[in-house]
Amino acid sequence: MAKSDFTADVSAPADARRFVRSQLRIWGMDGLVDTAELLVSECVTNSVRHAEAGGQVRLSRDGTIVRIEVSDRGGGRPIVRNPDPHELNGRGLALLGALADRWGVVDANAAGRGKTVWFELGEDGPDSPGRVGAGEVRRGGPAGPPDDVV
Repeated sequence: MAKSDFTADVSAPADARRFVRSQLRIWGMDGLVDTAELLVSECVTNSVRHAEAGGQVRLSRDGTIVRIEVSDRGGGRPIVRNPDPHELNGRGLALLGALADRWGVVDANAAGRGKTVWFELGEDGPDSPGRVGAGEVRRGGPAGPPDDVV
């Protein structure tokens, strides 16, 4: 596992991209770098912009699958939006749904403060043979991201 803290600063998304790129290259998972950078950037941007809180990016690996988690201490839960084509914002979670093999949100505590948005990317894709849960992946929809059962 690798982790990096971030502050609620405009530089946080770029720092998270560099951290993810570096770790994936160390693990020899270069084929996931572009997608992982895009998705972690969206998640960290949401934390900085909406939660107005710093947090942490964590990466873990299981074979050819990487799980990236972005945790923050802010309140509220992310909402999947269906933005107007001319809107500049509101597509981050839709990108997760389109590009991640799996993704979800976990509340940090019962008081509703803090959350972790996680996603998984695999070098072989979501339906690769031998992958646990292949074909049973739930994605976020118009009502919001799936709940993660821990």
